[in-house]
Amino acid sequence: MNVDSVTIRKATPEDARGWETLGIQVWRDAYRHIFPEEVFLEKESRLEEKIARFNDWAYVIGVLKENHKARNVYEAWGGKLSEHEEGFVKRNVSYPVVFYTFLLEKTPKPLDDTLKT
Repeated sequence: MNVDSVTIRKATPEDARGWETLGIQVWRDAYRHIFPEEVFLEKESRLEEKIARFNDWAYVIGVLKENHKARNVYEAWGGKLSEHEEGFVKRNVSYPVVFYTFLLEKTPKPLDDTLKT
């Protein structure tokens, strides 16, 4: 993918369903070896609620604190690490989550070879 050709624009309400559905799919692919299926079903059950709040959260991305590969990508794209941290608890195990915010005026930087899979 050539990230130099990406156009960044303000999110619209029509983007909500696609964005939130993509987020669920990414979580499922990235964390299926960690979390049971119920976690993803719970996320899917809250889809309409998340769509309703979409504009408030469109520029914030949460990621497991220990997922250094994803964190490196978000930082390479200009994400700023928030001081806020939450615990994502499933089956009595807490997984720390950190958050990145993005300024939409900035164009994402291309990924260098060290960040590609």
